Amino acid sequence: MPAIDPELYLRMRGESQLVTGTSGFFGLGPIGSALVAVGLLDRDLAAGVVADYALASQLREPGFGMYPHEAPLADSRVSAPVAPVVRLCRRGDDGPDDTWPYAVLADSSTEIATVYSGPANWDVVATRFPKPQGFPQSLQLEDDTGRVVSAMLQGGNDGRFTWIGRFASDTPLSQQTQWLELGGVRVDLEVPMPVPAVRLESLPAASPAVDFLRHRSASIDVMNQPPLVNDAVVLALIETGALADPEPTLAELEAMANVLRFGPHASNSQGMARTMFGTRNTMSVTLQASGTVEGPVEPDLLPPEWASLKRAATWKGHEAVVPLGVATPMMEGTAAVLIALTSETDRFRIDTIEYGAPRHPRSEMQEVNPQPAFAWWAQDDCGGWYLGQWQMINVDDEKGRRGDVTYYPAIDPRAHTLTLYPTLRRTRAVIEVALAWEPTS
Repeated sequence: MPAIDPELYLRMRGESQLVTGTSGFFGLGPIGSALVAVGLLDRDLAAGVVADYALASQLREPGFGMYPHEAPLADSRVSAPVAPVVRLCRRGDDGPDDTWPYAVLADSSTEIATVYSGPANWDVVATRFPKPQGFPQSLQLEDDTGRVVSAMLQGGNDGRFTWIGRFASDTPLSQQTQWLELGGVRVDLEVPMPVPAVRLESLPAASPAVDFLRHRSASIDVMNQPPLVNDAVVLALIETGALADPEPTLAELEAMANVLRFGPHASNSQGMARTMFGTRNTMSVTLQASGTVEGPVEPDLLPPEWASLKRAATWKGHEAVVPLGVATPMMEGTAAVLIALTSETDRFRIDTIEYGAPRHPRSEMQEVNPQPAFAWWAQDDCGGWYLGQWQMINVDDEKGRRGDVTYYPAIDPRAHTLTLYPTLRRTRAVIEVALAWEPTS
């Protein structure tokens, strides 16, 4: 079947959604971004079309504002970030401080991370603050040079009655300070740890559309991934001819989606491998899944790192914090700062800032931004792979998004090192981290 002109396709999708009613308006941003990313549309042209239909949806139904209209984005290139100094906190001679695990001393800001795990340790929190009704919204931070700045509370609850966040100031303090005082309590800082090295690797290339979709499967929040048969971005790439041979790509994408949703219990369903193309109407090709393929599943349907995600973890992880203080170079217009790795019994997380990528799934609906977000892969030296997902995102209009990238399961306790792979479509950073505990046999 002949491909549809990409601009015409984008406008037809906008018209169709207006006809069906603005209450169901999906937003053309992800489709426009995909068409730009694979080289089928100019970014300014796509952004103009997306903005036109966002405005039209609001004019037809003024109360409709879930995804507010935004003008086409200016070309907002970011410069390479500077890595901060990250130092572990100590409670005198008693060892690491669980309430204040680490401080972040950047060239333009200062932060001290904080963790509160609910009523069980409220007595600890109450000793730190004069009013034990809850966290204060700001604290004074002072370094050993006598400089004082105001730090505001940032962060959120992660669903386990655990509050994870930071007191952050946009004013720097001394990166050599031996302690920080906050709210009248002094926290000692350990000597900075060696910073892991960063190198870049090029990834094997497929067609632009296949590269785009593979990366998208790993980088998009699993909760925001639509079923493949209803995925408007996949439909757009098929209809505009970007996917010359959709069937093998769709089979692989479906297997990846099963892993994300079901983890160790995922099956290599190849329902989309038997995709049937229905009658073309004015808008789209209808994709119909035919069910799981009978007979043996292709052994190489999943790439090795994806197949590794299906392993069942029978261990509990170590509890520790590993300071990182690493900044990646600019990669495909995007960069990241990895601040610290926190290992827990059932997961681990990386305090992260991501520059240049889409800031938040909601803002993507009406933005055309072809810059890829990172897929947060990691591998331990026992051969196990992990794929992180963003949690507790704070949006910063200048920097991008800040929060914790969280991985399941916990790091294999037998591991000596963990290699982090912040991955884009054609490039990935490689950061080898020595773990801060003795491996368990």
